[in-house]
Amino acid sequence: MQKKSVVILLVIAFQFLLIGCKSTPQKVQEFVNSYNSSSSLFRNEIITYTKAEAFFEENKIEITYLTNLDSNGKNNGIYAKTFEKIFLEMLQKEASSRELLEEGVSFKMFFLANDYVVISDLVVDKNTINEQSKQKTVNSEKEFVSSNSNIDSSVKSMLELLNENMPIKNDDGSKLVRVDLTENNELVYKVEVPKEFGEILKAEGANDLLKESILRANNFKRISNIVRRYNITSIKYDYIDAKGKVLESVVLNQKDLR
Repeated sequence: MQKKSVVILLVIAFQFLLIGCKSTPQKVQEFVNSYNSSSSLFRNEIITYTKAEAFFEENKIEITYLTNLDSNGKNNGIYAKTFEKIFLEMLQKEASSRELLEEGVSFKMFFLANDYVVISDLVVDKNTINEQSKQKTVNSEKEFVSSNSNIDSSVKSMLELLNENMPIKNDDGSKLVRVDLTENNELVYKVEVPKEFGEILKAEGANDLLKESILRANNFKRISNIVRRYNITSIKYDYIDAKGKVLESVVLNQKDLR
């Protein structure tokens, strides 16, 4: 009986030794296989398809994300920065990709519009991760604080990623300076507008025109889908001047979000 137990222990130890002795190409192939078999988990209101591919000679993995965004969309820059942040975090946190990065494997990610035009591409290697870690240390005192103390961790992460990239400038001269979620689950956008916009916002019917333009925006349907997922009650757009004074507010309620 004792001899049999020793044999079993030796077999188990040998199996662990085999796992530990896998070559980098083997680990790359395993990562690609695992990623592709679970690719459906990455699909959402924006990402419609994703696939990983191994390039052994270059010690590289390429991951492609196809989105439903228009190639000339005004908000593509916002999405691109958000994608890059999210998937950089993913590679850092996931054990298998972290191990591959340590072994010199690089990841190249392509984010494509619905017509396959490249919106953004990102290369991540060991140096990228080291630089990211340094940047996190520098920005540790600038931690995002929400007015909602009970905010869901996944929502908080998304808001942190967005607010790290603020301000985001629009073609009309306005810029998004902050996004927050209140205690009442109201999503609030702070939009700073140029001085000349102040008088326009005071005009009769300006609020209705602003509301209509928001609802007509190409990306609003995607936003409303996300809103439903996280049980957000309303969306508020605060248009502010350079000093932070609110000039006008537009509120979209549940009926508007349908």
